[in-house]
Amino acid sequence: SEAMNVGSTTLESWVRQLRRERQGITPSATPITPDQQRIRELEKQVRRLEEQNTILKKATVDSIGQRNSYVKTWGCGGFLNETNIY
Repeated sequence: SEAMNVGSTTLESWVRQLRRERQGITPSATPITPDQQRIRELEKQVRRLEEQNTILKKATVDSIGQRNSYVKTWGCGGFLNETNIY
């Protein structure tokens, strides 16, 4: 810190902030630049879309599982079996 003419407390604060940001924890202070604000908005949008994607994947799996189990039980009469549905 002496070589850069920066106080040790300031340097420690920067290191803590960098570690938090690398863990995905955004600073609570208002972003300094419009670019930082845009990045924050895009990160929120990405998180929201990932959550929606996870929900849709789970719903698809549930839907497929229910549909296949219905066909299997209905097909027991000999008209339809599992090999014909795939």
